[in-house]
Amino acid sequence: MITSRHAPPVRPGHPGRAPEPARGRRHPARGLGFGAILAALVIWSAIGTGANPGLLVENAARQRTGDFLGGFTSPDLSGAHLAEVSSAMLSTLQISLVALVIGVLIAIPLTPFATSTLMASTRTPGLSLARRALAGVPYAVARNLLNLMRAIPDLIWALIFVTAVGLGPFAGALAIGVHSGGLLGKLWAEQIEAVEEGPLDAVRLLGVGRFGLIALVLWPLARRNVLSLTLYQWECNLRAATIVGFVGAGGIGQQLDVSIRLFQYPQTATLILALLVMVVAADALSALVRRAAR
Repeated sequence: MITSRHAPPVRPGHPGRAPEPARGRRHPARGLGFGAILAALVIWSAIGTGANPGLLVENAARQRTGDFLGGFTSPDLSGAHLAEVSSAMLSTLQISLVALVIGVLIAIPLTPFATSTLMASTRTPGLSLARRALAGVPYAVARNLLNLMRAIPDLIWALIFVTAVGLGPFAGALAIGVHSGGLLGKLWAEQIEAVEEGPLDAVRLLGVGRFGLIALVLWPLARRNVLSLTLYQWECNLRAATIVGFVGAGGIGQQLDVSIRLFQYPQTATLILALLVMVVAADALSALVRRAAR
C-alpha cells in the first residue's frame, strides 16, 4: 500500500492537485507603479489649478486680508445682529427639513425600480431578449432619473428654481430637495442591493411581490443603514442651504453673501459661528436618533 509520503507528485493542472495557498504579498513594483500614477495625477492637477502656496503668504500681508482675519477675533454680538442671525438660522433649518422631505418623497417611489435585486425579471432565465430588454426599461429609467438629479449641482438647481418660483427659501428647498432625492435614491438602492439574496429568494419563491419583499425582508435588514444615510443627508442639506443662499435662495448664506460683499467682517464671523453651532447640533441630534433606532 502506497502511503501519502510516497505518493507520486501531482503535476500542475492535474485534477487531484491541492489548491495553492492564497498569496498574501503583492509584487512591490505594482504598488510603486500605482504610487507613481497617483503622484503624477496630483502634480498634474496642481499645475492645472495653478496651486501656489506663495499667494497665501503674499495676500496675507495685504491690509484687506488682515481686516478680514481681524474681524473673526471680534464677532458682532449686538442684539440687533443676533436677532437677524437667529432668523437666518431658523430659515436655514426650515430649508433643510423641507428639502429632506422632498428628497425622501422623490426617492421612495424610484428606489424599488432602481434596485437590481428587486428587478429580478431582468435576470430571469428563459426570457427572450426582447422581453428581457422590456423588463429592464423601468430599471434604466429610474437609474437615469436619479443620475440626472444628482449630476446637476444643487447650486445650479437653485438658479433654475429661483427663475421658476422667484427668490426666497422655497427655491432653495426645491433645489436641495431634488438633488438630495437623487442621492438618497442611489444610496438606498445600494443598501438594498447589499442585503444577502438568500432570504430574498426564499420569500420570492412564496409568490411575494416586489413591495412585499421590501416590507418583509429588505426594510428589516436595511432600515438602520437607510436611516443613517437619511440623517446624514439632512446634515448635508444644512450645509447646502448655506451655499444656495448665495444665489438668492434664502437662509444664512444670503446674509453671508451680503456681509462679505460689504466687507462687514465682524458680522461675517458671527454668521460663520452660527453655522458651526447648527452643524454641531445637527450631528449630535443625528447621533441620538441613531442610538434610539438600534
